[in-house]
Amino acid sequence: WLEKLWDEVMAQQADERTVAPPPTSSDLALKSITIKGVKVDIPEGKTSASVDLSWKDAKNSSTGALENVGAYVTNPATGTSISVTDGTGTTVGITSSDKDDITESLTTAGGQVVWTVKVESDDATVDPVFYTIRINIAKADTDSTLKSLFIKGVEVDLTKAGTPGGTTGAVTIDLNDTVVITAADNASDELKVDATPTNPKAVVTIKTAGANGLAIAGDATDKSALTYSDGTAKDDSVIKVTAEDGSYTEYTLKSVKVERYPVGITLTDNGATVKYADGTTMANNDRVPAEELTFTVEPPANKKITKVEKKTDSDGTAVAVTAGTDGSYTVDLTGATTVAITITVADNPEVTFDQMVLVNGKAVNSVFVVENGSVTFTLQAGQMANVGGTAGTDYTDIDVDGLTWTINGVKNDIAVTIS
Repeated sequence: WLEKLWDEVMAQQADERTVAPPPTSSDLALKSITIKGVKVDIPEGKTSASVDLSWKDAKNSSTGALENVGAYVTNPATGTSISVTDGTGTTVGITSSDKDDITESLTTAGGQVVWTVKVESDDATVDPVFYTIRINIAKADTDSTLKSLFIKGVEVDLTKAGTPGGTTGAVTIDLNDTVVITAADNASDELKVDATPTNPKAVVTIKTAGANGLAIAGDATDKSALTYSDGTAKDDSVIKVTAEDGSYTEYTLKSVKVERYPVGITLTDNGATVKYADGTTMANNDRVPAEELTFTVEPPANKKITKVEKKTDSDGTAVAVTAGTDGSYTVDLTGATTVAITITVADNPEVTFDQMVLVNGKAVNSVFVVENGSVTFTLQAGQMANVGGTAGTDYTDIDVDGLTWTINGVKNDIAVTIS
């Protein structure tokens, strides 16, 4: 058994003295590379790859959304590092914050850029591995025309344009067709400007917003209303389309008419909140269609609505409006051009106490009550309450349960004396 033990000890020592074989360049492999957002997989055993890019994608991104290179290795024997150089030996940044323009060495005719990717081990005894990446960049497109143009959902007829003019690289086109934006169009959820270039790689911006307030340059999500043009049907909004090669066309809207709803509202709300049927809040100087107008009225805090009146340009005097069964008010504005809506409010009935009492768990000496509502208060042991006013006129009745008193159907101000 001693011999067996000796053999086991020797075997263990031999294992501990064993040194792993040094890593070699075969342990380094580039699996993929991402250039300007386009991922390129590199087949196993290959040391070259290519990628096709449009001129626009190869250029520096003004929004900073594109990266040059993303790469990683498989089966690294030790730590690794990656570096990239272009055809001139200049280092290329490989982080997502590097936005180098890959087209810098080319003309707008396009061409090929060759990069060398070096993958090396932190172990200096391991030879680095080099990969050749060929980037084929297409010719810069020259198309700076619009395929379609919509203003608040209304299509602009691009065929009704003046003769293109301007200098080399810049073309101006006047869109002479009058674009009419109805009040309903203007109130819609459509974009102020929805411009589609013929070439998807072209860039559309608003050079001049014009009198009607088109979306400013770079804001392709603006759905707010255009400015009313007062029927003059004139504007000078300029929509610019820039092609990949830098040439551009400027489309000028020479005749834009933005209509508005015919009825102007003069609102006197006295603190009340007036809402249209769709839940939006009415404001003074709003404009609405000449049709039935339905709205609701919410009183201010501690107030009640005593009267709702309307007066159109055909009414001699203000006319009281009665709420429907659902609490809303409806006014017929057919044929009207103006309507004055007046909300009259008054304080809710107030119950006052000559000393502090508990109302809903809080010590108070007065409380407002919704008209025809009730108020419950609690006295201390030995106290009595003398409720002013007249039952049937100022309130309905009084319930007393020990020290808890409830005044029901409060209609007018009431003073309560505690003794």
